Amino acid sequence: MRKSAFNREAAVAKMCALLNELHPIGPRVQGFMQRNTFDLTLAAGQILHHPGQQCNNVYFIHAGILRGYILNKNRKLTTWFNAEGEFSAPISSFTSQKPTIEGVEVLEDCLLLGLAQEDLEELFERFPSFNIAIRKLLMHYYGLSEERSWIVRMQSAEDKYQLFIQHYGHLYNRIAVKHIASLLGIAPETLSRLRNKARLSSALPVKSPHSLNTPSCKLNPSEIPE
Repeated sequence: MRKSAFNREAAVAKMCALLNELHPIGPRVQGFMQRNTFDLTLAAGQILHHPGQQCNNVYFIHAGILRGYILNKNRKLTTWFNAEGEFSAPISSFTSQKPTIEGVEVLEDCLLLGLAQEDLEELFERFPSFNIAIRKLLMHYYGLSEERSWIVRMQSAEDKYQLFIQHYGHLYNRIAVKHIASLLGIAPETLSRLRNKARLSSALPVKSPHSLNTPSCKLNPSEIPE
């Protein structure tokens, strides 16, 4: 990790603007963020958080992509992707302050804002408006987690692929096939065939990231196999 040269003040303003979409947090919260966040530049391939470590910081992604992973027989199995405009951390470790089996890897050069756990706790204690914004943010991320669980449960590789495109199409051309295949639980060769088939049948729809101030897309539970 190394200190970055990007405009931290502008990055904090962007982060606070996203939180304001959820609930007005007020200028005092933004001032606290300006004083207490730190910035990092990480190159693709670097590890932000190693499995077995305790996570003490939560990060706002100003630019780039991160992926969560767990180790299984020396293989990295993808658990999630986060991109610019999103918050990221191995959340179970961050909230419990205990080591986690999950790691976080940089897939695309990242500009990050970090906030220490003790500073987050101070925000919760001092600013009720911040609590409301974070509650809504957690509801948003819980919905995304639910969608990932639906994708994994689909029995057909093609169904998994179509659901990934439906919910995470904005990352389609920015993430290596092997990482997407790992998230979906299918072979990279199978995913490559599905991508080629989709290119032949129709143009890939352009997707935007999930907006923080709108409900995430939902599946009909009847679409999920027993």
